[in-house]
Amino acid sequence: MTGTNTHKTHSHFDVIIVGQGLAGSFLAWEMINAGQQILVIDNHHHGSSSKVAAGIINPITGHRINLTSGFVEFLDIAKTTYQQLAQKFGQDFLKPIDQQRLIKNPGQQNYYLKRLEQEDYHPFVHTLTTQVDQKSSLLKNAEFGIGNIQQSYRVDTQALLKSIGEWLTEQDALWHEKLDYQDIQINNDNVQISAQKKVSANKIIFCEGFQAINNPWLKNLPFKCAKGDILTVQLDQASKTMLNWGHWLLPTSKETQQAYLGSTYHWQDMNLEPDNTLAKELIDSLEKHTTLKATMVDHRTGIRPTTINRKQLIGLHPQHKNLYCFNGFGSKGCLTIPHYAKLFTRHFSHQQALSELMPEIDTILSVNSVS
Repeated sequence: MTGTNTHKTHSHFDVIIVGQGLAGSFLAWEMINAGQQILVIDNHHHGSSSKVAAGIINPITGHRINLTSGFVEFLDIAKTTYQQLAQKFGQDFLKPIDQQRLIKNPGQQNYYLKRLEQEDYHPFVHTLTTQVDQKSSLLKNAEFGIGNIQQSYRVDTQALLKSIGEWLTEQDALWHEKLDYQDIQINNDNVQISAQKKVSANKIIFCEGFQAINNPWLKNLPFKCAKGDILTVQLDQASKTMLNWGHWLLPTSKETQQAYLGSTYHWQDMNLEPDNTLAKELIDSLEKHTTLKATMVDHRTGIRPTTINRKQLIGLHPQHKNLYCFNGFGSKGCLTIPHYAKLFTRHFSHQQALSELMPEIDTILSVNSVS
């Protein structure tokens, strides 16, 4: 895929994308390669969960050891997209990693044993390690065993955003600017923006993550944003696997003793300043549930654009037929965004109805009070 978007003198575009987090980046990638003339406007990822995300793709979640709905289909598309990106930028963004999960009580142990018997779980849920042979694990207090989870992955989100950002910049397709909503004029047949430069487009797509709660056209969508903290830590010994005990530890590579440690969930506090109390909470949890000791190297905070019903917010504004939203991917963005970016792009490049491309999503946005 060698799409180009060269428009050094353009002031009118097919599409303006607001936000260059994971959602905006994948969408820009797909649209340019589909021949769309686009402009991306981004405020240096301010508060973006994409910039701080550890990039975990995890097939098994929850107390009941459930396989993520649609995981096989999502992963197939994601792998193809990450491979295309690797070929373009000469960097492997997607890396597999084994996962060891602490089984915390008898009920969870029963669920795990049931999953071992279910054929559709066989590619993902492997043996339950008992206390007799747990010496090879860094997890401790494993009275009910340690589950071995396969087909987990880590996405290097920071490298991915940087590579796509540079690619967009080379094509004069990225503005780093804090957009004032008052500078956006939504007309019947186009969208106009009066900022550093005056530009217009046929359509505008907001991929703003949690910032959409301030968007006058989208602020009443059913967001339930969650603040999250992730630490980069230096370990006293290397871990070659992802460790999961409720919180998690994810090695940055197999060659170092650095790892990501996360994550917290806070539903009320949207303050982006790192809190030392939360950092201590994560390190204490690590040392309680593993044999590892850790020293904090870095502390990052971001806001996840999660939703009340856990459904993506993809679709068209009910009153403005050239205003779209592509948002609400939460903690599963590295897995699901590549799939939906391809479908969403098809809507623009092949004029296919969103309701046909994404029948599982209400693609006419329910903005209770529209502007």
